[in-house]
Amino acid sequence: MSDLKSALARLQGQSPLKAQVDAKTWSRQGDGKETDETQGSASVTIEEGAPVASRSSQTVSGRAYVLVSFEFKNEEDHVCSVVGDRLVSTKKEPRTSGSGMGEKGEGRAVKTLQLLSS
Repeated sequence: MSDLKSALARLQGQSPLKAQVDAKTWSRQGDGKETDETQGSASVTIEEGAPVASRSSQTVSGRAYVLVSFEFKNEEDHVCSVVGDRLVSTKKEPRTSGSGMGEKGEGRAVKTLQLLSS
């Protein structure tokens, strides 16, 4: 992560710049009766030296024996605007979904900030 920050600092002012960080892990517990997998990623879009959008996602899934399995996903988008010398978050959109034990569910919320001129 510090390598990404130093690379972004060197490239500041060049536009448009897109940076992406990805992480993925996988682990198995026991002798194949239990598994657990986690995946995650994040990306940031920078224009004219300022971050204007970001996206993050995480997926967790697992299984215990053959009977029980689950999966959970969480994604979130942010949009920012530069107002004067401030960076303002103007939109946030989290999304979730999950399944397990024969059930499914999902949710989404959109929060938008409308900037008014003074």
